[in-house]
Amino acid sequence: MAKASYFIGVDIGGTFTDVVLAEAASHRLYTAKTLTTPDSPAQGVIAAMREAMDQAQATPADVRRVVHATTLATNLILERKGSRVAYVTTRGFGDLFVIGKERVVGADRYNVLLEKSPPLVSRRLTLEIRERINRLGEVVVALDEQAAVEGLARLAREDPQAVAICFFHSYANPAHERAMAELVRKHLPRAYVALSSEIWPEFREYERASTTVMSAYVGPTISSYVETLDADLRKMGLTGSFEIMQSSDGVMSAAAVARKPVYSVESGPAAGVIAAAHLGKLCNQPNVISFDMGGTTAKAGLIRHGVLPNDPCQFVNFRVRATGIVPKPELNRAAPGDGNSRRALKGTRKAYFAEAGGFADARVYDRARLSPGDVLTGPAIVEEPDSTTVCPPGYAVRVDEYLNLHINRG
Repeated sequence: MAKASYFIGVDIGGTFTDVVLAEAASHRLYTAKTLTTPDSPAQGVIAAMREAMDQAQATPADVRRVVHATTLATNLILERKGSRVAYVTTRGFGDLFVIGKERVVGADRYNVLLEKSPPLVSRRLTLEIRERINRLGEVVVALDEQAAVEGLARLAREDPQAVAICFFHSYANPAHERAMAELVRKHLPRAYVALSSEIWPEFREYERASTTVMSAYVGPTISSYVETLDADLRKMGLTGSFEIMQSSDGVMSAAAVARKPVYSVESGPAAGVIAAAHLGKLCNQPNVISFDMGGTTAKAGLIRHGVLPNDPCQFVNFRVRATGIVPKPELNRAAPGDGNSRRALKGTRKAYFAEAGGFADARVYDRARLSPGDVLTGPAIVEEPDSTTVCPPGYAVRVDEYLNLHINRG
């Protein structure tokens, strides 16, 4: 009898890491959910994968392919937790991000009170270099390597974690950018380096430069993560392919994402929209709205006539408040329990809590078996088929008469 083979899908967000293990022949699915481990996201992925493989009694050698979608890059940008970036450009163009775009696009084009966002890179972390290549790729002014070395010495005192290099017309001839990158690696050996000629080799200076800077901004974290996860997967015995979802709905190798991490910024939302479109096709529903609610962001997509959207929208910290005078419905109160929450205890699981400084043993409860008056002390996890509630150390969960969960400190 032929041995079963499996595929794994991984989705990692700011709060939870989800894994789906699919058997290729029978299409049977096994799922696992763990808390995301911010200090080392790969740990949460490996833990969830092991849990799913244990359910299927599968081994890493049975897995033919792992495809990974993530909002890690998105969250780094939205929460302003990316790297300290330096910007190297052609002399005379150091104020590119200070000036920005002349024309405001989107909903803010009619906002007369609009306040411009701060520049992507501060002026003190911007280095202008004497060099010039024209639009045909011809060298007009040679790269001044001596001035570049002196500038890098000044830049080193600012201790940047990443360096974005964007020279004029480098899409036509990347020679100067590549030479500058070698100098950066020599004089700033710990810095992550992003070249515009590799990230987005197209004309339009502002777009190319800003894309390169954002790639450098998330680069150290994303590259370290995918390289660590790839190594951990190989150590656990995985011989199949490991790929990362792109924003454009394709996939990239781990090595490619490490070089071009900005391509994974909308990785998670793209995977959700593709899944919604596929589900709509199975249900013979070509017009579908997808909505992906995470712990940090919420994403929406519109599929019309079975076609994926070109312009996904994203809500950040979106809340709705309403006040009305209509009568409130009478809610049924649940019968009080005996105060013994052990009836709902399923077991314990190691979970990552920043408050505990790492992994801690968390009690796992079945929400369907909780009763009013039950109190659960953290660290604890409350599970139900469609959601998971996490209570960190130092907090407690109280079940009210309507079976709502209240999490409070102490």
